[in-house]
Amino acid sequence: MSQLKKVKGVEKVAGRRGRGRYITAILMVLAVFMGTPTFAAGSVGPRSQVGGRAPQSLGMVVRNPFQPPPVVTKKLLQARQAKTHVPQTPLEKYDLESFVLTGIVSDLAMVVAPDGSTYIIKKGTRIGKQGEVVVGVYEDRVAVKRGDKIIYLTFPKD
Repeated sequence: MSQLKKVKGVEKVAGRRGRGRYITAILMVLAVFMGTPTFAAGSVGPRSQVGGRAPQSLGMVVRNPFQPPPVVTKKLLQARQAKTHVPQTPLEKYDLESFVLTGIVSDLAMVVAPDGSTYIIKKGTRIGKQGEVVVGVYEDRVAVKRGDKIIYLTFPKD
């Protein structure tokens, strides 16, 4: 015996049962609107609160939506590290063991490459195919770091 009536786009059911449904629908709509934060006119920025509380206080993790998830970022970094080293200088074209130490003056050292070219190296110079770096120039040797190891270039024994 209930009749349907349209009131501003919302159907309501007349009668005892209908009023309860109508009120429930209104309460649900109000809960949705009251639960979301509203911004003042002219305010700009992301939502910093959810339902009147800060997301961190609700145990939610907030991340920048324009950045990849941390798991993806970690995998990309590992993939980049696994790639072979691309030579940037002529010193990086040859294996470290193929260089011959010919002279040392102060904090500079002179090495000869397998093709006969002579190079001056110092602390911080990249040398070798595996991205090794010179970490020290001493009186009788040159210390080169390869990963976790230190390798020494010494004068050839005659």
